Formats: sequence, C-alpha cells, structure tokens
Amino acid sequence: FRIEKEGFLSFIPLPHGGAGGLALATIPTSGPHAIDTTHWFHAAVSYDGKAGVANNLKLYWTKLGGSLTEANRIGSGTLSSGFSGASGDFAIGNEARAFSGNAEAEPLPGLIDEVRISGVARHPSDFFFVAPESRLSPEQLIARKADAERRPNSQLRLVNVFVDALPERLPSAGSVLKLSPGLHRLDFDFGFGPDNPGGAIKLRCQLEGIDDRWQESERGMGLVCQAVDREGRVISQTRFPFIGTSNGWETALEDSTMTRRAEPVYIPAETAALRLSLNSGSPDTTGFVTVDHIGLTAPGKPETSLWKNGSIALSDVTPRAAGVPEGWQRDGSDPAIARLIFRTGGLLALVDGDQQHHGEWSSSQPISPSGGGVFVLSWEEAYNVSSGSLHRATYVNVPPGDYTFRAVGLAGEGSPFGDGISLPIVIKPPFWQRPWFGPALAAGLVAFIAVVVVASLRRRTKRRLEILRFQNALEQDRTRIARDLHDDLGTRVTVMNMTAALAKRDLDLDPAKTHRHLEKMTEAAREMVVALDDLVWAVDPA
Repeated sequence: FRIEKEGFLSFIPLPHGGAGGLALATIPTSGPHAIDTTHWFHAAVSYDGKAGVANNLKLYWTKLGGSLTEANRIGSGTLSSGFSGASGDFAIGNEARAFSGNAEAEPLPGLIDEVRISGVARHPSDFFFVAPESRLSPEQLIARKADAERRPNSQLRLVNVFVDALPERLPSAGSVLKLSPGLHRLDFDFGFGPDNPGGAIKLRCQLEGIDDRWQESERGMGLVCQAVDREGRVISQTRFPFIGTSNGWETALEDSTMTRRAEPVYIPAETAALRLSLNSGSPDTTGFVTVDHIGLTAPGKPETSLWKNGSIALSDVTPRAAGVPEGWQRDGSDPAIARLIFRTGGLLALVDGDQQHHGEWSSSQPISPSGGGVFVLSWEEAYNVSSGSLHRATYVNVPPGDYTFRAVGLAGEGSPFGDGISLPIVIKPPFWQRPWFGPALAAGLVAFIAVVVVASLRRRTKRRLEILRFQNALEQDRTRIARDLHDDLGTRVTVMNMTAALAKRDLDLDPAKTHRHLEKMTEAAREMVVALDDLVWAVDPA
C-alpha cells in the first residue's frame, strides 16, 4: 500500500501473499483534498472480503482538518482472490522493498503517523477522524447491507459514450444521439454501477446496423487488432484482454518479468492496412500494462514478421516517458495514460490510475496478406489490471446511417437479468447523400438550364434589336441622302436648265449675254460636282 511517483495511491498484493489484483487511483491535485506538503492526509484501503467481485477494494484520500463526516473515496479496485493468511514482516516507509536496481529501497521523503489495521471493511464514516456521534454503527451498516441485498441493483446503465475519443453528452431518455457527417469511432461504457449485482452476470451488446448478432462484451485493458480495407473500413477485429495479473508480475513494471504471448488473428484477403491499439478500456479500469517485441507471422514462417518495427527503439524523439515512438500515436480522453517505460529498451505502457478517463497507444501499417487467412500475432507483456465494473464496446469507422446500440445482462442459463439499455444513433450523411439532394440538384440543373436559355434568348433578342436599329438608322440615312440629293441637286439642275434656256434665247440676239450664261452654267456644274463629292464623302469617308 503506497504512493507511486506518478501521483497514484496504490494497493498491490505482493507475490507471496496469495492474492491477485490491485487498486490504483490518482491522488487529487485540485479541490478540497488536493495533495500538498503543509497538511496531514489520511490514506486508507478497505477490502470487503468478496474475492473476485468487481470493486471489492476501496481507496480513500482525505485532507484532515475541519468537521469531516466521512472519508473521500478516490477509486476502487479488485482482488481476484483472498490473502493466504501467512504471517509476514510489517514495514513502514518502503524500507523493506528491495530488488535489483533498488538497493536503497527508496525511503519515503515524508512523515507517517497513526498506522491502523482493522479486521472489518470500514464504512467511509467509520474512520478515526470522524466524530463518534457522526459514525454509522455496525448494526446500522448490517441493516443497510441487508436492505441493499434485498433490493439488488439490476438496472443496467449506459454511463459514457465517446465519439472519436471525446465524451459525448448523452441524450434524454427516448431521444436520439445525432452525430455530424463522416466516419466515427464510437465507444460505449455500460454496466451495473459501482456495486456489481454479483453472480455470473454476462453483458452482451449489439450495434444494430453493424453487428449481425449479439457480442459478449469484455472488461479490462486490451490489445485490439483491426484489419482495414482500402476505403478505411474495419473488416475484421480481434481484441485480446488484459485483466488480472500476468505471469512474472511482481510489484511494479520495473521489477516484473515480460512473458511471450501468441494469439491467432484472421486477416481477410482484401486487407490494405493493419491497425493495433493498446487501450486502457473503460474509464474505471485501472492498472499497469506494458508490451514490446510485437510480431505478425504466417503459420510456419516465424522468422518473417509482417509487422515492422515491432520493438520500440529509443531515439532522439523518445528521450522521456512523454516521447512518441516512430509510427505510434497517443489517443484517448487522457493521452498521458499512454507512456514509455525505459528498461533494456523502450516499452509501450499504460499506467492508468484515473477512474474518469482512458488512454491509448495506436499504430497503423500497410500490409499485404497475400490471400488472407489466419496469422499469428505475438508480443511480450507484463500487466496487473483491475477491471472495474464497466464494460466497453468499441466500433471504429462507423459510416453515416441509423443505428441502435443495445445491451443486456444474462444470468444463469442465459436468462435476462434486469432491464436492458437502448440508444438510437443517427450519423448524418454528407449533404450529397441526403434524400433532398437529388431533387434539389435536379431542380438546380433545370433552373440553371432555364437561366442559360433565357439569357441566350435575351442575347439573341438584343442582337436582333441592334440589327433592326442599325437597319433603321441606315434607312434613315438613305432617306436623308435622297432628300438632300433631291433638294440640293434638283435646285442646281433647275438653275442649270434655266440658264441653258436663257443662253439659247440670247444665242442669236446677244452673244455676249450668251457667253455669261454659259459661264454661269459652267460654275453651277462645278458647284454641283463639289456638292456630290461632299455628299459621297459624308456617306463613306474612305
């Protein structure tokens, strides 16, 4: 029972104690019980004696002072089995913890006082700092427990929905969860609440529209292998859970032995890429997981791995626990849960003590399965995981459409236990896939064609009008020219005709006068030529 360097309060059974499991919770850094160096704090763990039941361990962290009425619970955990009852050493301050590389045993740099061990699982109001008159008596606790057992909590609850690793607000009862267009990853957390109803209750779930049949949900952390086609759709998925304690686990990641694990996976022939994700499961799942030396081989060909860079190599981009190995990325509501552990090399790890968030490592690589089939996925692992009470169902690359998520509890021979849950989900399609888009597009095309036709008719009409205006102007010019010719030339011709008549009359009587008349006719003819030339130039200056 100790405080971890990472800021966790943990209760981890030692290997020789006979028990398995753990309790791990994040120590508050804000709020009334935030850790500091100037106050005393009360840390406690309680075990109700129900081995193997989820959340049979409770962790408390309380800042002392004021009129407290109960301890501040920060998390839960699970013991898979009870302690052996063998006697052992009692040590305070970590001095008794020694292993290779920890010769000085990391003494606690702080103060410890009033260590108490009780033979009962104390209620939060039954610790020493609560005034006696405010505590619940053992008789009250027994009566409350008996009443709770008579009224088991059989209400299955949908606790969280994460869309693309971000929490989504749950709609009211009977309402539909509406999501934006596109492919989405959906995570559903559901269960019976912190107090498990007990018994062999199995939870099954189904996303109608995706699943053809009911799927049995799982708890704990897990390594998920997904085969993805060229369009990014998941066509095959296998999950390998981490729950309880692995072989070779001691007390922490640093002193535990990695063991090899191999599992079969089916990869379809149309697979274009393989995605691996190491996730911490539902938010109330806590514990430690580390993996390394990942390999994907065909049966009978263990020397050739289709998964490249299976060993986490240290480089200039991974100088610390917050570094990111090449080809991997962090994800989840709290990506800091995904860490690097440095031992002989680098190890991918999940260290999750936060019962409100989850984290994940993920990586994708192109792959050519050459006909598809069953392959062997292998890796080295070490873990100690407490699963909590929530189950998680994950669906990736869910396309637009109408879906319904359902979950139900089954007890005994498959009889339904309690009420199931149902959540309608609508992922809106892109606008070009919506029902109104086709008619709207057709109407738009018709309107566009109509506009083009009308515009063309208007242009043709305008051009016709311009031609008519030009022709009208031309006719007007012709009329004016004809009128000018008639008026001007007619006058001049009349003058010439009259002068010629006078010249003819005076030809015999007065030759001198006839000569003047002929000069006048010549002048009139010259002026008429000049007038005609001016008129022709006005019509065509060229």
